[in-house]
Amino acid sequence: MNIVLVSTYEANGGAARAANRLFQGLRGLGADGHPLDCRLLVTRKETDDPGVEVLGPPSPGEQERGQALSAELLDATAPYPVLRMNHGFAPFHSDRSTAGEVLLRRLVGADVVNLHWVRGQIDYPAFFRDRPLGIPVVWTLHDMHPFTGGCHYAGSCTGFERACGACPVLGSENEEDLSRTVLTRKAACVARYPGPIHIVAPSRWLAEAARRSLVFAGLPVSIIPYGLDTSRFRPWERSAARQALGVPEGKPTVLFTAHGLNDPRKGLSLLDDALVRIGPHREVCLLLAGEGKVHLRSGVECIRLGVQDDAGMVRAYSAADAVAVTSTEDNLPNAVLEGMACGTAVIGTAVGGIPDVVRHGINGFLVASGDVASLAHVLDDALRDLPGLHAMGGEARRIVEREYSLEVQARRYLELYRSLVGAGRGAPL
Repeated sequence: MNIVLVSTYEANGGAARAANRLFQGLRGLGADGHPLDCRLLVTRKETDDPGVEVLGPPSPGEQERGQALSAELLDATAPYPVLRMNHGFAPFHSDRSTAGEVLLRRLVGADVVNLHWVRGQIDYPAFFRDRPLGIPVVWTLHDMHPFTGGCHYAGSCTGFERACGACPVLGSENEEDLSRTVLTRKAACVARYPGPIHIVAPSRWLAEAARRSLVFAGLPVSIIPYGLDTSRFRPWERSAARQALGVPEGKPTVLFTAHGLNDPRKGLSLLDDALVRIGPHREVCLLLAGEGKVHLRSGVECIRLGVQDDAGMVRAYSAADAVAVTSTEDNLPNAVLEGMACGTAVIGTAVGGIPDVVRHGINGFLVASGDVASLAHVLDDALRDLPGLHAMGGEARRIVEREYSLEVQARRYLELYRSLVGAGRGAPL
């Protein structure tokens, strides 16, 4: 069975890291010393892993058609000034891609395709065209973009469930705007695909949103949480980790990490506001890992770690007494499972997939999103009882070993691939 995983990035960002980890987990399931026939297809290679392949350049004909499509996309986005602003990460993307034909060419011979975060790789009209034999498709969701009219997180908007239009992300009041065009086209393309499509969500929240969506309505949806290599993400001795990072011994320490620290959705401002409230009577050290310049009102001691590789993050998680995951909207942030695997309790908001994993009072604490007072109260109480917090961290590690190991995740995916290939094409398993 030839398995192809598709991801825009190899390691840049949480979705890419999650896809890459699954890829590594699948390769580890081979028999008799032979790895599975599995490859990861990306737009830009960031490691020397021979199993990771670059999408590659277009042919002259593909390039010419891509240039024409680029001109169409510029015309389509011209009425929306917000799309020309520098957001860091753009909040809206179309369903079209100039790389769509190249991707199809690279999928020849695949028995099953597992799409991940594929913005800029997949062109819906090209990928979901009416082909004589439709390759079974597993689509792993890392945000809402595959089934919305262009946004990656919809907030309180429910337009993706029926029609989109008057898109708040576009700043549009027109019901027939670009978001409606994109959503309608996505739904039509997916509906005409002749092969099986199976949606996988890492969290219950994202699975329910996919089931309610116009694009994926009626398709099978499974929940398979992310998995971690627990031999890589494991506890360091706390004092050694603190010494390596320059964290004062004995000072209550909280870690906050995000790909983009200044992404409002990740909720650093909520944590900062809570630290303002507890700051006058409790000394706290805050570790920040990720990109972006941020200004903290709380004035707590802050050690900025920048972007860290896995080994660096293991040290950071192990140095902290708690990991704060205070998102306003999220899927299943990697920081939750990574922190737990390193034996650190999680203090998180009860949004997205965070409540799937964080069990209040057992391996961490949950608070309502946006409730600064509750977050401050929980932080204050937790940091007052460090032995109790560390005991929760031990339980967090045991939960990951039992329920969220990379092998558990990879085996569930392999079982799904085999069921689709066996039912759809009768390929050898």
